[in-house]
Amino acid sequence: MQRVIVTCVCGLFLLGAAILVGQPSSPAPTVAAPDPVIPEKSGFVLFPYLQYATTDCIVVCWETAEQGTSTVRYGVGKPSLTAEGEKNATFHEVKLTGLKPGPYVYEVETITAAGKVVSPKSAIWMIHNAWSVAQGNSKDMMDQAKMLEEHDAMLAEIYSEHTGKSTEEIRTDMAAETWIRGSAAVEYGLADESDD
Repeated sequence: MQRVIVTCVCGLFLLGAAILVGQPSSPAPTVAAPDPVIPEKSGFVLFPYLQYATTDCIVVCWETAEQGTSTVRYGVGKPSLTAEGEKNATFHEVKLTGLKPGPYVYEVETITAAGKVVSPKSAIWMIHNAWSVAQGNSKDMMDQAKMLEEHDAMLAEIYSEHTGKSTEEIRTDMAAETWIRGSAAVEYGLADESDD
């Protein structure tokens, strides 16, 4: 089976979602989709975005050029839960339920017939340290810094496993907010092939 892993390990802190989850029920706001980016061969047509947030759930949406099975791995601090959407879809909607306030991270994956991560020449990847917005007293800020360090460590481990690079090299690149274009993502180890 083709596997186009389009993993967006976002140090997603769903701060907006956490705020929405913590607020009383009201009409569910939507998050506007980004302008479409049409890849030449495969990959995203619409990058992942969030919508239909309620007090305990949110829907992750994205669109791919090829049909595949929709999967989202998510959790507080690290992706420890999995939700699946439709099979053989190009527009992917996966509902995450049972959410509680907290800094969530998520990854999306579309499994198609070829089984490869393709980085189109129009792609630009960036790896970076986790970030968030916080408020509160000095203890709250120290707790937030500790949580961000945990996210950085977890992301570095995931990137290291996927690319074969050392966690130290990954942490250096994350701290530098490293940008990677098209076929360079193949050289880096994030993708299997490019259309460059």
